[in-house]
Amino acid sequence: MLRGNLRDLLDILPEEHYITIEMVSKQMKLSKRTISTRIGELNALLRNNGAFIESKPRYGIRLCIVDIDRFTAFQQNKKRNADFIPDNTNERVEFLVVYLLNQENYVKSDDL
Repeated sequence: MLRGNLRDLLDILPEEHYITIEMVSKQMKLSKRTISTRIGELNALLRNNGAFIESKPRYGIRLCIVDIDRFTAFQQNKKRNADFIPDNTNERVEFLVVYLLNQENYVKSDDL
């Protein structure tokens, strides 16, 4: 599941052209350092879901989709789970079990 900042960041990233981290920083009202950290987190998540964030010096960043089917499934899952935040321990455990069982690749503890 995407946290709010990551979800917003993904919605901002264009596919057609590059956008600078400074522009993203102003749009999201977060520091450039925070945006860079969030980009790393989002990129790690996207790599398992058919996309990645391309970074090009002096141009910026953009979203690159390499497997449209996996990315579309990821987007649909993201929208379905957008409003769900586990409130208690049992919901968190259930969410993690379902999440881990539905992954095709291994999951690092840092990604959780």
